[in-house]
Amino acid sequence: MGNNEMDSNADTCCLGQNFVILQYTQRIAEVFAYDDSLGSKTIPIVSGATAYTCPNTQETYILVVNEGLYYGTKLDHSLFNPNQVRMYNNPLWDNPFDVDHPIGVELRNLFIPFNTKGTKLLFQSRAPSAQELESCAHIHLTSKKPWDPKRVRLSQVEVEQDMQEKILQDDAYDP
Repeated sequence: MGNNEMDSNADTCCLGQNFVILQYTQRIAEVFAYDDSLGSKTIPIVSGATAYTCPNTQETYILVVNEGLYYGTKLDHSLFNPNQVRMYNNPLWDNPFDVDHPIGVELRNLFIPFNTKGTKLLFQSRAPSAQELESCAHIHLTSKKPWDPKRVRLSQVEVEQDMQEKILQDDAYDP
């Protein structure tokens, strides 16, 4: 088990020990920590999967993050960039003061509520088994299109909406 923490400071989703690799993109990212004196690391960009079991139905879903940085066992939790998830047209509500929406993410017929730990918002998942990867429904959280956080313009909502529609049209998804 591992936590999936919402972290808008992580400009790309970072996949830890609760994920398995589905596919390598054959690309890497040069990653710098919050402190430049720590230097950089080269991290593979992958499509990865984690297993989430709905507490209400006990049904297990495979959540797929495309264009994620894979840290594996070097990271005991995962970090989700909320905007990378939103860009794929998955409504994510991370404002605990919003009285109109519960904190969590809406994924087709599944709502995953977030827990709180101090100021952190998170939910738990685990690395899926081979059988779960074969038999459970897959839900994509992010697009298969290359994610370049330097090119995202959050202030240009209209442009972003057009990009979302194009991503959804171009992104073939086979459940």
